[in-house]
Amino acid sequence: MRVLLAVLLVTAVASADEQVQRIAPRRATCTPNGSIWFEVQHRDTAADAAQTSVKLYGNGAVTTTRTRGASSAKEAGRCLAAGEMENIESMLKKAPWKTVEIKRKVACTTTSTKSKVISVFGKRVFTDRECKERALDRTSEATVEQLEVQIGSSAMRKDCNENPLAKGCF
Repeated sequence: MRVLLAVLLVTAVASADEQVQRIAPRRATCTPNGSIWFEVQHRDTAADAAQTSVKLYGNGAVTTTRTRGASSAKEAGRCLAAGEMENIESMLKKAPWKTVEIKRKVACTTTSTKSKVISVFGKRVFTDRECKERALDRTSEATVEQLEVQIGSSAMRKDCNENPLAKGCF
């Protein structure tokens, strides 16, 4: 009886593991290789401020690097599945990556040391600043938001950039 239960348990666990692999195939961490498809850099020109860079490579590798002064920390990279990469490539190519003028009734006089630089296929497409005169078009902005979710890096979350010690941040 115990042998039968053990066999049933092993079979059930193997079947469940097989189901998970079919639903969400995962790849082990991989070494960044090939061209950089998408990059977001959070920069701060203030003295001793943290800088963050998130890169998505053509082979599916995702890296996050945080630098403060002379020290830097690299988050363990992970790999996106081939199907995810096909979807991301399509999204990146479909987005127009254009900017639109922001019309203000009152002049913006705020100054900030922070900026967010977005690059696609090695080309800088937008630099976001506090008092910007231009913004990304809606389609491109939606693409960036989708990539933030798909890539899943805490460095792309606004709350993590404002407070790196926030829950779930690097």
